Amino acid sequence: MRSLLTRRGLLAAVAVGVALRLWVMTSHLGTLSADEAYTGLQARAILDGRLPVVIDGMTYTAVFESYLLAPVVAVFGLHVVPLKWLSTLGWVTAAVVIGLAVRRVAAPSTARLAAAMMWLAPGAMLVLSTRAYVGYSTGLAAVAGTLWATLRVVDDHSAHTVRPTEAAGVGALGGLAVYCHPMFATVVLPMVAVATWVHRRQLRRWWLPAATAGVAVNLPFLVWNAVNGWPSLDQPAEATESALDRLGRFATGLVPRVFGLRTGDGSWVHGRTLGLVLYVVLIGVVAWGVVVTTRRQRAMGAVLAAPLIVAWPAMAALSNLSFVADGRYGIITFPLLVSALALGVGDLVSRRWRDHRLTVAALALWVVVFTVPWVAQETGRDLGDPNAHVQRVIDVLEAEGIDRVLGTYWWVLPIDLISNGRILTGTAGHPDVVLLPRTQALVLATPDDRLGYVFSPDAYAPELLRLPEDRYQRRRVAGALVLIPRP
Repeated sequence: MRSLLTRRGLLAAVAVGVALRLWVMTSHLGTLSADEAYTGLQARAILDGRLPVVIDGMTYTAVFESYLLAPVVAVFGLHVVPLKWLSTLGWVTAAVVIGLAVRRVAAPSTARLAAAMMWLAPGAMLVLSTRAYVGYSTGLAAVAGTLWATLRVVDDHSAHTVRPTEAAGVGALGGLAVYCHPMFATVVLPMVAVATWVHRRQLRRWWLPAATAGVAVNLPFLVWNAVNGWPSLDQPAEATESALDRLGRFATGLVPRVFGLRTGDGSWVHGRTLGLVLYVVLIGVVAWGVVVTTRRQRAMGAVLAAPLIVAWPAMAALSNLSFVADGRYGIITFPLLVSALALGVGDLVSRRWRDHRLTVAALALWVVVFTVPWVAQETGRDLGDPNAHVQRVIDVLEAEGIDRVLGTYWWVLPIDLISNGRILTGTAGHPDVVLLPRTQALVLATPDDRLGYVFSPDAYAPELLRLPEDRYQRRRVAGALVLIPRP
């Protein structure tokens, strides 16, 4: 009977997770961003023969999601729905792997709880699981894999007999996470450092295979950097605040959003007082989970503790992680937080309840308190097609026979994707971002009288127009300023 309940519970958790994501995707939170559109458009570029090592126009972040999406685009074309669900595959993978990792140090019920909590992510993490940002979902899965692989090589049974293949697995997964996005180094390096200390005297069994695998995975990135003068060593964003200020913002803004306690505008979902109480309780249980694991096996506890301690100051040293309003950078530590939280809950509650009751009760509390209230407050009741405004702009352009457009980055990339390439776009003005050079060149080669423009009103720059301003029809369409050449 228990196994039947377990299967039903897992199926129910999967169904709830899908329903929550559908809720998000049909609200304004499901609006396709230009960064997501890039993922799909880069898949099209890959099919055309361009094989990028990192994001075009940038010096870091792998585009594995675009490579994974390319076969889908080849068969079905560019569409928002498969693009959105692409990210979810990474979260499914991470959830399964986190369950396997926690199973190495706790009971099966606690492992299932960790996996389900990962899948039923609260707050900003749930939204992020529907955002097709390159490097994020693959990096998340790689971090989860690194945790699992590292726990394997430091337990009491393998601490002195690590296999070279297992060491190579740690190096490869850790290297993959860093290649996906360098921000993941803040959690991967501390985990690997613990394993390195445990196996510090094993040159052939640990050092050589782990280091070789890590370098091998990153070889395309390293070669690209060497050829281009190591541009990845420069941070892409200038510092606007001190590292200490960023550290404070992580504690007061980022982590509460990760746990579904604060919304994007900073409001406390359950009110400030109760929200702070819940926050303190969560952090306390996370800390207890680390303590419990350390008592069972010191090295395994260190694998959890090291990234949860080191990651925050390391993240604060990266100036481009200053933005916390959407909580996206919470993905860096989320697998570790969930693992430690499940371990803490498992120890505190299972002493009095049977395992399957613990799993159901704790998971229900997680969803009812931390996931659903945040989504309900952030999404509102206006559900439907969150990209209808982009489609309205596409309809206007196509009615006028315009199939080449320049304009604001945040508008033109979604237009290109949602039109399935019927309207090719390039960027102009602020922000000055060109991520698709071949498409940009095609659009720039368009005759002046066949080239339309789409700007955000606050980014309108008449000096960018090729023809005199009075040679264009100006229309306000769904919040965009559309300019169409007059006949």
